[in-house]
Amino acid sequence: MPKKTPLIVYVSFALFIITLIIFFLFYTMNKYTIKQSPLYNNNETEKEYNISKDTIFEDQIINNSINRSMNKSFFPLGIGGGGAMSGFSMSPYQQNLWFVGTDMGTLFRSTDQGDSWVPISDLQTTYGNDLENSAPIGFSADGKTLFHAPNGINPVKSNDSGITWNSIDFNNDVRIRYWISDNSYQNIIFAATNNGLFKTLDAGITWKHIPSLSGDSYGTFIDPESHIIYHATADGIYVSLDNGESFSLFHAADIRWFAGGSKNGKITLAYIDKNTLACSWHSACGFVWIQHDLGEFTQTHQVGGKQIAMAENNADVIYVVGDRSWPNAYGTKVFVSEDRGKSFTLKFNQLDWDVIPFQAWTQDRLDYSAVGVDIGWWDTGYYWFSVNQRNASMAGGSGNFFLHVTKDLGNHWLSPFTQFADTLPRTKAKKWKSTGLEVTSIRYLKFHPTHSKLGYATAADISGLVTEDGGDSWRIISPGYNSIYDFTFDPKDGTLVYAATGTQHDWPHGGAADLLLNGEGAIMESHDHGLSWNKTTNEKFNTQYLSLARDSLGTLYAGTQGKGIARKKLAGEWEWINQGLPIGDKIIPQIEINPKNDDIYLLLTGDKPQFTNQKETGIYKWSPDKKRWILLRGTVYAVTPNYLPWYYPTTFAIDFENNIFYLGDIENNGQWLATGIWRSDDEGKNWYRTLQFTFPYHITFDHNNSSRVYATGGYTVDGTWGNGGSYYSDDLGLTWKKNNEPIKQSNLNSVTLDPNNPDKIFYTYFGGGMTKNEKP
Repeated sequence: MPKKTPLIVYVSFALFIITLIIFFLFYTMNKYTIKQSPLYNNNETEKEYNISKDTIFEDQIINNSINRSMNKSFFPLGIGGGGAMSGFSMSPYQQNLWFVGTDMGTLFRSTDQGDSWVPISDLQTTYGNDLENSAPIGFSADGKTLFHAPNGINPVKSNDSGITWNSIDFNNDVRIRYWISDNSYQNIIFAATNNGLFKTLDAGITWKHIPSLSGDSYGTFIDPESHIIYHATADGIYVSLDNGESFSLFHAADIRWFAGGSKNGKITLAYIDKNTLACSWHSACGFVWIQHDLGEFTQTHQVGGKQIAMAENNADVIYVVGDRSWPNAYGTKVFVSEDRGKSFTLKFNQLDWDVIPFQAWTQDRLDYSAVGVDIGWWDTGYYWFSVNQRNASMAGGSGNFFLHVTKDLGNHWLSPFTQFADTLPRTKAKKWKSTGLEVTSIRYLKFHPTHSKLGYATAADISGLVTEDGGDSWRIISPGYNSIYDFTFDPKDGTLVYAATGTQHDWPHGGAADLLLNGEGAIMESHDHGLSWNKTTNEKFNTQYLSLARDSLGTLYAGTQGKGIARKKLAGEWEWINQGLPIGDKIIPQIEINPKNDDIYLLLTGDKPQFTNQKETGIYKWSPDKKRWILLRGTVYAVTPNYLPWYYPTTFAIDFENNIFYLGDIENNGQWLATGIWRSDDEGKNWYRTLQFTFPYHITFDHNNSSRVYATGGYTVDGTWGNGGSYYSDDLGLTWKKNNEPIKQSNLNSVTLDPNNPDKIFYTYFGGGMTKNEKP
C-alpha cells in the first residue's frame, strides 16, 4: 500500500507556485516600466523627460575630474585667441559645458564656462578649416549625448559630454548646418542640412530624411510647450504638428535666418528677410520681422545680417547680429530686444568706425584682450552666434581672433580665451596668461642662452610673443610684420634680440611652403625685450626671412624664402653669400652655428612648386677657405625606388658632441611614405632613414641627456592620415618611440627643452599655441 503524501509537501509546492507567479508578475511589470522609461524608449509617445539637477551636478564633477587629470600632462601657454574660431556652443542641459572650434582643426572644450579650456584629442575628432560650413555642437536632452560635424560632414557622436567621440552613419551627400534637440525627448535629434532635415529616433544610430522638406536650413525652433516644430528655408517657414514627420508651409518669405521662443503660453517667431533696402551700403542685409502668438508677421525697422537668435524657453529676448560681409567691422554688432521685438538696443559693436580715431567698445562693457589692444580689433563678424537654449541671458559669437560671450543680456562681454596677468588698465605691452584656448601658430620657442627666464616665441598673424618669467605670462611683440619666423641673441646682452620677419605666414604648411619672391620682410633688432624695434636691412634686402643665427663675433646670417642667404658682419653692411648654392630660387629655412668654432651650416629646401632642385637640397657648410657653401650630401639611401627623398627638407640638427647629423623631409611632392628622419654619422657622406615621418618639422637634442633626441611634426592637413606627432630616441636617433602624452599630435611644430626645469619640455603647434609638458 503506497504511503500518503504529507500535507507539508502540498503546502510547500503551493508556496513555490505562488512565488513563481509573483516573481513573474513583478518581472513583467518591471520590464514594462523599464521599456516605457525615457532611458529606454525610442518612441515619440515618450513622456516628458526632466533631467535631475543632482544627475547634472554629478556629471559635472566627473567631467571636471577627467579634465583635471588631463591637465596634469600639459599646461597651456600664451596670450589666448589670436586665430579664427567658430561654432561657439553652450549646452542647455549642463550650464558649464561650452565648446568652440578653430580653423586649424582643433575642437576645444570647457567645463567651467570658459575659465579654462582643454583641446579634444585629434584622434577623437577635429574641427573643420571651413569655418563658414562647420557646424556647432548638438546637445541631446539627456545632457551627455553630443553631436559634431567637422566642416558639416562626417559627423561623430559623444556619449560622455564630449570627452570621447565615435563616427556615426550619416548621409554624406549633405552638409550639416546645425543640430536641434527637443528637451522632452532625449533620443530624438534633428540635423538641419543644406537639403532639409534629418531625424533620428535612437540618439543617432539611424537617420531618416524628412521628405516634405528640401533646400538649405536657416533656423529651426521646437516649441518646448506645444512641441510644434518650425523650420525655415530660403523661401519660408514650415511647420510640423506630428513631431517632425511631415511639414507644411506656414509663412512664405525670403528668409536670411529664423528663430523662435515661447514661455507661459506666449510664443514669438522672428526672422530676417532679404530686403536689400534695409542697408543701402550692402546687400547682405534685411529687415527683422516679428510674430506674436501666431498672429500676423510685422516688419520692424531693425536691420539684421547673418543671424537672429532666441532661447527656446523665452518669448521676450531676441538677439540680432550683423553679417561678416558688412564693411567696417559692422558685422560684430549685436542688437538685443527684451520686449518681444518692439524695440532693439545696440549691445555690442567691437569697433566703431564712425568716429575718428576708431574706437573699440568701452572697457566697462568689454574685457579687452592682448590681440585686441596690441594687434587691433579688425574682426569682420561672426562665423556663428549662439544663445543658450535654456537661458536667454547667455549668448556669444566667435570670429577671426576673438570669442566674446555675455551672461547678462549683452550688458557686458567677456573674452574667455585669455586671462589678464598685469596691472590695470588693459593696454598695449601688458602681460597675459592662457585659459587653454590657444589658436595661434607658433613655429619656434627660443630661450636666451644666458637669461633662462627670457623666452621668445615666433608667431603667425600676431608676429611674436615674449616671456620674462619662464613661460608663466606673455606679451605680444610686433616689429611691424605679420609673422616672426626666427630669433637670435647676443649672449652678453639680455636686452638685445634679433628677429627674422615676413608678411606671409605659416611656412612650411600648405601653400605657404611655395616660393614667395614678392613677400616682404626684414631683420629687426630690439634692445628692450621687443617693446620697440629697428630695421637692420635696407630696401635691397626687403624679402621674407625664415631663419636667423649669430656667431661669436656678432656676425648675423639670415635665410630667406626665395633669395638664399645674407650676411652682416658686426661693423659691416648686409651682403648676399650664395656662392656654392644652386642657381635660381633658394629657400633657407634654418641656420645653425657650432658654438665651439663658429662653423656655419644651413638647410636648403625644395623650390616648390617647381621642385627642380631635388638633387641639391640638404645641409650645406660654409668653407671660409673656398668662400663658398659645400653640400654635405653623399649617398642618400632611399627607402623606395618609386619616390625620391629630400624634395622638401624642413629641419636639421647636428649633435656636435657626437658628430651626428640629422635631417627631416616632408611629403610635399607626392613622395608617399618616402620621407622622415635621416641620420648620418660621417658628416653627410652617407644618409640612412631611421624613422618614417610624414611631416617632420623639428629635430632637437636634450642637453641633459646625451643620448636623447626629439622629433616633432604633423599628419596630413586634415589630421586623418600619416605618421606624425611627438617622437623621441634614447640611442642617438637609431630607434624611436612615440610619445602619446600630448593631446594634440596632428599639428605639432617644435619641441624646446625647459632651461629652468630639466623634467619639462615645451611644445609649439600650428594653430595650437604652446604647452609645457612632462618630459617623456
